[in-house]
Amino acid sequence: MIRSRVGTFVRSLSVVAEASIASTVPKSRQHGARFALFPTPTVVTPPFELSRSLGNLISKLTYLGFELGYTDAKFASGAESAIALAAKCIKQNDSAAMSAIMLSPCVSKLRQRLDEIPPELVQKRFDFTRDNIIYSGYHSSVISSNKAFNLDVGEMTYFSTAIAVIQPDSTKRVSLRTAISKATPDTLFCNITVCRQLSPLGLWRISDINFFDQSFVP
Repeated sequence: MIRSRVGTFVRSLSVVAEASIASTVPKSRQHGARFALFPTPTVVTPPFELSRSLGNLISKLTYLGFELGYTDAKFASGAESAIALAAKCIKQNDSAAMSAIMLSPCVSKLRQRLDEIPPELVQKRFDFTRDNIIYSGYHSSVISSNKAFNLDVGEMTYFSTAIAVIQPDSTKRVSLRTAISKATPDTLFCNITVCRQLSPLGLWRISDINFFDQSFVP
């Protein structure tokens, strides 16, 4: 049962978001050059299914047993730091720095993809700082107790995904809906999944990350 649920969660992170809000993005802004680090995931809304919401709640309650001071706000703040660090690593094409904060499959995937993208485009798209993250929020989580993710992680590992919106020319915090409705061709959306071994308690590592523009908003 656990294997089935975890497998379903993993597949859900590799497909288009569950609920489309593309209608909130002005049609005039859906044209022009398209950019996505990877085709998927492109998640921009929290899950609405009851089963998914219940699974997220159970995972977070379980994690609270390991980190009593956990809150979604603290998680989102940590995710912002991870996003900014990842963007810097990508911009500098620094494999060693990537390996310090990411799992090896994530590093390998990024290295392969960066070989396919013009360096000048990478420099342009990842020219931002943490202050330019105008929105971030918790999306979903799962606890793996059977290595169902096929990653080099512990027997008991917490995976959690955050959504972020980056506006390179702004530092003003806004709601997700506002960030989407006012997205420009320079706006970047980010999906980041981080994980932490629970037994014994380990460091947070990035297990997956994607950046994409508003033309990929589902």
